[in-house]
Amino acid sequence: MTEALSPPLPRPAQETIPVFSRWLGSWQLSIERRALSVGELTRRYDRAALDWDRTIGRLGFPDAYATLLRRVLDRRTIRALSGGGRVLDCGTGTGAMSLALRRVSAADFEVDALDASPRMLDHARRRLREAGVDATLHLHGHQARGRVRDPLIQLTNEERILR
Repeated sequence: MTEALSPPLPRPAQETIPVFSRWLGSWQLSIERRALSVGELTRRYDRAALDWDRTIGRLGFPDAYATLLRRVLDRRTIRALSGGGRVLDCGTGTGAMSLALRRVSAADFEVDALDASPRMLDHARRRLREAGVDATLHLHGHQARGRVRDPLIQLTNEERILR
């Protein structure tokens, strides 16, 4: 006797973001996460802000950022930075990427840092100031609705914010 296959599980009504999908023989394993509202995302990062630097430091992110940026600078991929310049750090968090750039770059540069978390920006402001980085910080994201559908439009909007 053969059993009918059960229908696929219904998709959640809430938008999900694919994270992982692999086929193992005839089996497909997929992991998705639910999309967070801007408010929920902000609350989560605000809660994490106090320990963020310690967490990413323990995971080796600052050194990895410095290694990556050193390679980019050595290849002269970022030509505009050679005589100073302006850097856009989107999702700056506590400023770790901009601080890594300060560590590996001989050039003076200014940073425009964007983040949706006020607490992350407070930490970034303090850390960047202590490192002597000229930074303008922008709280961003509260006017967004859902995920970015068109990155080009989003970047155009970001550029308008920075003017």
